[in-house]
Amino acid sequence: MSLINNLVVEANADFSVTVELTNEDVDGNITVLDLTGYTALAQIRKRYGTNTVSETFTITWPADRTTGKLELELTDTQTGILKDGRYVWDLQLTDSLGIKTRTLEGRLVVQPSVSR
Repeated sequence: MSLINNLVVEANADFSVTVELTNEDVDGNITVLDLTGYTALAQIRKRYGTNTVSETFTITWPADRTTGKLELELTDTQTGILKDGRYVWDLQLTDSLGIKTRTLEGRLVVQPSVSR
């Protein structure tokens, strides 16, 4: 089951957020997810049912993937293309066996800018 994480993006500005992914075992112990061997895809769409991708995040991995961290990034050009308003987004991980898991999802709000 994916976690809900809503994002606010400012139009015409660079955006980045670092996420740390964890696992919880049956005893309630929480450990970071070792992301070694994983690939990731994070996209923005206007609605869940649409086939049109509004933008795709660039995923940056740290040198040590055992930390469970990755960074989602959009450039100022990408945020400038997005029209003001509400979108949906998610982060999908694929492990070395090809198993896909949606880990994060939520709404994404693009706020307009004055300075361009």
